[in-house]
Amino acid sequence: MFTRKRLKLLLQLHNSQSGFTIMESLLAIMVVAILMTSIAPVLVLSVATRMQAKRVEWGAQAASSYIDGIKSGAITPPKHLEIITKAPEDDEGDNFNVFEEQLKFAEVKSLEEIILPACDNLTANDSGYCVDTEALSLYCVDLDNDGGCSNGSNKDLIIQAFRSAQETQKGYLLGIRVYRANAFDGKRELIAGRGETESTFTGGTGLNNKEQAPLVELSTEISGDENTLSDYCDRLGCG
Repeated sequence: MFTRKRLKLLLQLHNSQSGFTIMESLLAIMVVAILMTSIAPVLVLSVATRMQAKRVEWGAQAASSYIDGIKSGAITPPKHLEIITKAPEDDEGDNFNVFEEQLKFAEVKSLEEIILPACDNLTANDSGYCVDTEALSLYCVDLDNDGGCSNGSNKDLIIQAFRSAQETQKGYLLGIRVYRANAFDGKRELIAGRGETESTFTGGTGLNNKEQAPLVELSTEISGDENTLSDYCDRLGCG
C-alpha cells in the first residue's frame, strides 16, 4: 500500500515537471516576435539619432579645427570672395548699416545640385581643398583616412568657406558651412542654413531628397597682421 502511494506521488511529481508542449512553445515564440517587432523601430530610431548627433559633433569639431588652421597659417585662406561694402569715407554712418552687410555676407548663395569635384587623392599643392576659386572653395575633412573625400563616404565632411576681403593682411570675416560629403551626389541642393542646420534628431540617414542643410554654419573674425581701428570698424561697425 505504501509503495502504491509512493509511486502515485512520484508520477504526479513527474507530470508537474514535464516540459512545454508544442502549443506553449509556439505561443512563446509568437510573444517574443511581437515584442521584438514593437521594440525594433525604437532601437533603430535611437541608433540613427545617436549617429546624427555624433555627425553634428564632428561637424562642429571640423569647423573649429579649420578656423584654428586658418588663424595659425597651417591652412591657406579660401579664395572664395564675398566682399562686404565698406562705409563711405564721406559718410558718418547715418545711411550705412554694417550689420546688414554682414547679414548679406552670411547669406551667400547656396550650392546647387553638384557632384563633389575630384577630391579622392589630395596632395600638398591642393592645401586640403577639393576646389579653391574666387567663386567656390570646398575644403576636405578626411575622417575615414583614405587620402581624400568621396561622396560615397558616410564619414567625410566638406567645408564651404568664403571670406569678406581681398587683402587678408588686414583681417576679414570668414564664413563656414560644414556639409556631409555624401550630400554632394548631384541629387539635392545644398542650401544655406540661414539659421537652419541639420537636426541632431533623425529617424533615418539624415539625408533629404531635395535639399540638404549644413551640419554647422557660422562666421568668425580673422585678425590680420596689419589691422587698424578703421579696419575693425569697416567689418564690425563702430557706433
